[in-house]
Amino acid sequence: MIPILMRQQGKVPIVRVPWNDPAQIKKAYDAGAVGVMVPQVDKVDAVRAAIKYAKYPPIGERGISPYWVGPAREDYINVIKTANDETTLILQMESQEHYEQVDEILAIDGFDVLFVGPMDLSTSLGITGDVQNPKVQKIMEEMPRRAEGSGKIIGTILTTPDELQQKADWGYKFLIYSNPILAGIELINQQFANYRE
Repeated sequence: MIPILMRQQGKVPIVRVPWNDPAQIKKAYDAGAVGVMVPQVDKVDAVRAAIKYAKYPPIGERGISPYWVGPAREDYINVIKTANDETTLILQMESQEHYEQVDEILAIDGFDVLFVGPMDLSTSLGITGDVQNPKVQKIMEEMPRRAEGSGKIIGTILTTPDELQQKADWGYKFLIYSNPILAGIELINQQFANYRE
């Protein structure tokens, strides 16, 4: 329901589904998501499966029933005809296993963004939570270069303005800064700091 409301306001809803599952991916797009983000897509076969779940035929096998179209007052047939080009598929690279296959994965047509998840990547490298570790940062710095010429955008999440600038300088173009909970806590802390002064 929320993606439909966002579309009615002229916003671009992106939904992170819980897993690489056809029912979850279809539900998100059919509810009005422009982009769907799929976590822990670690193997070539999993990438191909996500594309199959996300795209209408002939590219994929997603069933056709975009029920957001009516409430958003969009043309049903036009939405169906343009959906494969107008929707975004974001796959999360969160393991060393994925990284080792990344060139083959980047060569696959049908997805738009490869999102590097530093926390899970650190876990797969045996250094859980140490996202600033040189092992993690080396992979992250390398990813935009590996993607050159693939037509894919590289993304990640970060928590400080300095890191935001660093990743932009490295070539990241899809950047999630902080999260609503952390941002809210930071704002509250600032307000209390002002109050104490």
